[in-house]
Amino acid sequence: MPMAHPSPAKFPPAVRWIVWFALLNAIGIYLVLLQFLVSAESIAPLEPLVKNVLMGAGFAGAVISMAIRQIAKNQTRSVNGALVPPAWIDQAFIVALALAETPAIFGLILGLQGSPFKDYLPLFVISFAAFSLSAPAFFYPRREEN
Repeated sequence: MPMAHPSPAKFPPAVRWIVWFALLNAIGIYLVLLQFLVSAESIAPLEPLVKNVLMGAGFAGAVISMAIRQIAKNQTRSVNGALVPPAWIDQAFIVALALAETPAIFGLILGLQGSPFKDYLPLFVISFAAFSLSAPAFFYPRREEN
């Protein structure tokens, strides 16, 4: 007789928000580091191709992050009036947050390589938008209203 696999433990709502907020703060920390640690005169300018690749990869990471959120929402089912998320929603949440952070990491790389603020700021904005759309309130299902 096959053994039933127990459903994986779900993150409590407080843990979801703590993880989300901690990773969101990393974006601000990256910006602060760039403002205080980098001297633009001391570093040679970055190749335009490298800048464009990092911009494209950062944008792609944010789009994939938001796609994961949408897939998780589409897999949520209503059972007896209660919304039941897929068993893998916590893992999807962590992956979506990691992908939402990639634009900021690429912006950090651009900044550390001597790119001007106007070049890496869009990556931080994209990352912030992806984080905002992946907040637990938008990622996890709410109770269905009668």
